[in-house]
Amino acid sequence: MKTPTSRKKLIILVFLLIISTVITTYFWDEKSSADEFITATVVEGDISNNVMATGVIQAITTVQVGSQQSGTISWLGADFNSQVKKGQIIARLDPSTLQAQLDNVLASLQNAITAEEMARKAYNQELAAIESSKANLSMLAIQSKDSNRLATRNKELANVISARELELSIANAQMADARYQQALAQVKQAEASASSAKVKIDQTIAQVNQIKANLQQAKINLERTIINSPIDGIVISRNVDVGQTVAASLQAPTLFTIANDLSKMQVLVNIDEADVGSIKEGQTVNFTVDAFPKDIFRGAILQVRFNPITTQNVVIYNAVVNFDNPQGKLRPGMTANVTIPIEHRENVLLIPNAALRFKPSSEELEKLSETSKTVQDKPNQSTRRQNRDKTDARTSPNDSDLAEIHKVTIWTLNSENKYESRRLKIGITDGKVTEVISGNIKKGDKIVVSKVGTNKSTQTQSSSPFDNRPRMSTGRRGV
Repeated sequence: MKTPTSRKKLIILVFLLIISTVITTYFWDEKSSADEFITATVVEGDISNNVMATGVIQAITTVQVGSQQSGTISWLGADFNSQVKKGQIIARLDPSTLQAQLDNVLASLQNAITAEEMARKAYNQELAAIESSKANLSMLAIQSKDSNRLATRNKELANVISARELELSIANAQMADARYQQALAQVKQAEASASSAKVKIDQTIAQVNQIKANLQQAKINLERTIINSPIDGIVISRNVDVGQTVAASLQAPTLFTIANDLSKMQVLVNIDEADVGSIKEGQTVNFTVDAFPKDIFRGAILQVRFNPITTQNVVIYNAVVNFDNPQGKLRPGMTANVTIPIEHRENVLLIPNAALRFKPSSEELEKLSETSKTVQDKPNQSTRRQNRDKTDARTSPNDSDLAEIHKVTIWTLNSENKYESRRLKIGITDGKVTEVISGNIKKGDKIVVSKVGTNKSTQTQSSSPFDNRPRMSTGRRGV
């Protein structure tokens, strides 16, 4: 049988246990409610939307110096990093073989010239023979005419002169005609010989001209053993050594690569097809290189090329960025990490992108619909005043459909740690935070970005307002 004292002690013990349980439950609930959610604060600041890309630094003008002539390198007058001037001799090929060919052509030309001179002399002799034959023909023509006149007269005086005298005059006339015909044949023969001599002259002239052309080619080939720099610049690469044989049978081998002026260079940037519509000529570009990570270099887009380049089903376009390199710090071939500013906002409300991806579970949403009232989508006065000018400048009545696409829902906690939804219109993002154009939210508000113990894979599967946005050139967009 319990005594009153024992019963009293038991009652006190039970009472203390109840109080302890209540207190423990209260503080546990408070801690659980406080630690159940991870929140972020709405801040005000600047944001930039940039296209990130990579490119290769190169000289504006780069010339590959080759050789049109085959041969062995006998001398080099330039090396890596050598400063060269236009016309400067930078290499020589062994000229001995080509010099022998030139000497051979010169000898052939001399023989052809001699043959031409002999042909001309022969032709002149034939011309003299023609003149002599024609003079003899003229004399024989006169003699034939006189002999025929005498024979005709004697025939008329046949009754007066003797028969012997008549026969003699007739015979002389016939002999004179025969000599005339013989002289006429000699003239024709001399003319034929002269014509043949003239053809011989034409042949020797053609031979001389052909050999002169061969001589010119031989001189050019010999001159090509001397390699000159085509531009002022610096030697980027030297691909041959003394004693090396170069063969130019199919294409000219590259001996040197010369960059014109490294004080003015360019970056050949690879732009993703999704971003090329945002890139315009004249845009300012910032870039860095691994060799000087603390230095930011600036340039301007000179050209966005239309030629597509497809690599592993990824389409890119090249943009040419010109920049000054007065100190010569940057070198051809360096990889440039390029940032192309697209949009910039100042003094706007910013929320973390994680808040855009957060969404309560379906069970929580059902419970919320029964126990809480959703805050209406009406921007407060301060937010409206802060964003009115920006909204008017960027949104027109014709853009209503597009504006609706950029509306998202975020979640906050009320004083009872219950969900409240806020409908916001968002703007640009830098990959970490997003601009708020309008909505019932203000600087300093707490918004939910995740829930403690929530499976992250579930959250990442929730829809993001940027899922339909184009990919960046390197898969990233940032400040």
